[in-house]
Amino acid sequence: MAYEYVGPEEIARRVDGVVGRPVRSPADLDQWLAERRDEPFTFVVDAGGTLLLAPRRSEHVACAGARPVLAAGEIAFAADGGRWAANEITNQSTGYCPDAGPPWPLRSTGRRCRTPAVSQRCSSSGTARPAGSSTW
Repeated sequence: MAYEYVGPEEIARRVDGVVGRPVRSPADLDQWLAERRDEPFTFVVDAGGTLLLAPRRSEHVACAGARPVLAAGEIAFAADGGRWAANEITNQSTGYCPDAGPPWPLRSTGRRCRTPAVSQRCSSSGTARPAGSSTW
């Protein structure tokens, strides 16, 4: 299921292209993390299944280039046996309001997050309200 942007129009109007950096391989992630350590990061998964990362305070709609997404939130990584693993992931994006529950990429890979994940649900007005946290 793809999510359309439902946040403030004035934010969407400021979007000029895709801000998020595509992560298609471990090497892409290595490069991204070598350039910055201001974790966690803003993330979206575009309609084609590509993970896009942006600095944490970035708008999700800018990260996605105002396009529909499969998932959106914040993500943090930690070294795990010579590779990177998501050690925190949320669906906290009031602009896209993705479903609560295990977000991509964990849902599609069956992997578990090493720390609790925080989920939220949005009301019909688009305002976020906490839905608690869960581990998978």
